[in-house]
Amino acid sequence: MRYRQLFFLALYAMILSCPVRAAAGENQQQCLDLLLGKCRECHYMTRICQSLDKKNKWKWRRTIRNMAKKGAEVTRAQEDRILDCLTDKAPDVVKFCENPPPLSSMPPLKYPDGVKK
Repeated sequence: MRYRQLFFLALYAMILSCPVRAAAGENQQQCLDLLLGKCRECHYMTRICQSLDKKNKWKWRRTIRNMAKKGAEVTRAQEDRILDCLTDKAPDVVKFCENPPPLSSMPPLKYPDGVKK
């Protein structure tokens, strides 16, 4: 009888923990969506794609922090996620960079106030 109670208690605990894990995964934005949403406001993606193989983690971190200082609206968690996306070369970003859409199909760039074009 004791083992049966422990089994159901463990099963119940596993069931309760499953939605929490799923919700955590849903909150993590896809890399390409995040880059298009944050970086694309001021940069063409070709600029980012050309730097994928040229910058290491330290250089990307410095670039992201500089963009935040210049007015990019990113949280610290988004900075960390963008850094992971760029240094790990996320599959969705690599696929986009291999065959980007024409610039004419992209919305116009919006520069924050005070940024030179």
